[in-house]
Amino acid sequence: MRPSETGHSLEWPGDEPRTTNLVEKIEEVASMIFFTIMFISVLAGVFWRYVLNDPLIWTVNLAIIAFICSVLIGAGLPNWGDEHIQFDLLYKRLSPRWQRVARMAGNLLLVVTFALPIPATWEYLAFITEDSVTGLPLNFGVAFAVVLWFLVATVLHRGRLLLKDLRAIARERAERASSG
Repeated sequence: MRPSETGHSLEWPGDEPRTTNLVEKIEEVASMIFFTIMFISVLAGVFWRYVLNDPLIWTVNLAIIAFICSVLIGAGLPNWGDEHIQFDLLYKRLSPRWQRVARMAGNLLLVVTFALPIPATWEYLAFITEDSVTGLPLNFGVAFAVVLWFLVATVLHRGRLLLKDLRAIARERAERASSG
């Protein structure tokens, strides 16, 4: 169905509404708040520097921290609906069984890859907590805790999808055992 056929210029296949959970809504709002903070901080920095000729140091640091938070929190949003960009040219040619195997392998790889740095990230955040961000009443550990959140959230999101596939396999095996 083309947008012109429906009369709505922004309606595309795959845009069907879906339910969202509380964590997803919180992530979305938090990402928008951090983006707004970044935007206002950049505008304030430009105004003070070029209009008032009195540059503010804290606006740059606040914008950088808000940008990092916005990106890392926003990057987790597509995980909920498995909506990340996917190169599935080969994947779509596989049988449903092999698609599941490929999906499980990919999710397992992501879970392991993102879980491994969690302890080191925790230790590093504890280490940098002693230092403060220039111009802000904030220590680096708090400012960059979003990195730890991103790692944990990705492990949980992808682990959820991996468990979903494992449960489907167990259900299919149970159905075969009961019918055979």
